[in-house]
Amino acid sequence: MLLLAARGDDDLVLAMLPAHDLPGAASGEPLRLAAMQASRTTTLALDGLRVGPEQVVDVVPAGEWLALDTARTANVGPAAFGLLATVCRHLVRAAGRPGTAAAADVALQAAEQGSALRQEAYGLLDGVPVTEEVPRRLRLRAETLHLLQSTSGALVAACAGAGMSLDAPAQRLAREALFHLVQAQTGPVREATLEVWAGRQGRS
Repeated sequence: MLLLAARGDDDLVLAMLPAHDLPGAASGEPLRLAAMQASRTTTLALDGLRVGPEQVVDVVPAGEWLALDTARTANVGPAAFGLLATVCRHLVRAAGRPGTAAAADVALQAAEQGSALRQEAYGLLDGVPVTEEVPRRLRLRAETLHLLQSTSGALVAACAGAGMSLDAPAQRLAREALFHLVQAQTGPVREATLEVWAGRQGRS
């Protein structure tokens, strides 16, 4: 089944439809992606699609839904911290190769920074209503993503050319880190992420 959301003047209409080509809806071939290949993501072209009343599952005020979605997506997901921990473990193992002693230092620093970010992010998730402290949540997500990209890149460098093999953990983890840059990405998330890269948004 396919869940579609369509925005009207004031409301958001959610409809459940069969996940195959319909009059007014045509899917494309599965996209070739750097990550998420298992998802079999495709394009969906809509042109004159009609939805019956029996297919509508909910109608909600658009402004209310968008505000809540913006607040929810501002949070950094636990999976990002789990991935960072995995990358750090691989960096420690890579430090045993010639010329890679600094990999252990990178892992230690990343683990310490990640722990501080996780503690602050989880504190917001557990103790503050989701619609509050949104700018702070965005900053934490952006800083975590920046740390994840930097650390996974260091792992590829530590593994050298062998890390680019399709069966090497380094390139797989780096591609997984890239996925977190676009997962649940909204305009505010993208802006906060780029501001961290540009060095305009520091920790307060």
